[in-house]
Amino acid sequence: MATLLHVHRMKEGPEMNKILIVDDDLAIRILYAEELIEEGYEVVTYDGGKDLLNVINEETPDLVLLDIRLGEESGLDILQDIRNTYYNLPVILCTAYQDFKYDLKSIAADYYVLKSSDMKDLKLKVKMAFQGMERLESPGASGQDIGGENKPCLTNRRFNESITITHSF
Repeated sequence: MATLLHVHRMKEGPEMNKILIVDDDLAIRILYAEELIEEGYEVVTYDGGKDLLNVINEETPDLVLLDIRLGEESGLDILQDIRNTYYNLPVILCTAYQDFKYDLKSIAADYYVLKSSDMKDLKLKVKMAFQGMERLESPGASGQDIGGENKPCLTNRRFNESITITHSF
């Protein structure tokens, strides 16, 4: 049976970004939650994969940290489900194994983090993901030029860059 745990940090000021941590290892969920709460994020943890899309729908996280190996579930398969339903939701894959890099399904992730007791890389990738979201939500990122004309805009989530397509005839 999957377990959902809400961990909130009370603080005054603007609304906190919410992070959903999905990992079958309780120690990892607790470690990540404690570290990210210290950084000022609201955290929800979840230990399973089957109902993850329902959890995302109910909790509306701003970012998902997803373990690649979730017991019998494949985090890479779950990542594909997330992308099919929540394309713009940033997902950071977390793993203790480097062999995932050779699986084409992993390209759908925004970032990758190798599990470690050093949380610097995880915190940096979370910060980068949120900074990338801010850029995409800022004026001009929608593909609108100065004249107010809409142009198609592609987003490379992995590198958090917006590319505006222009045509000259």
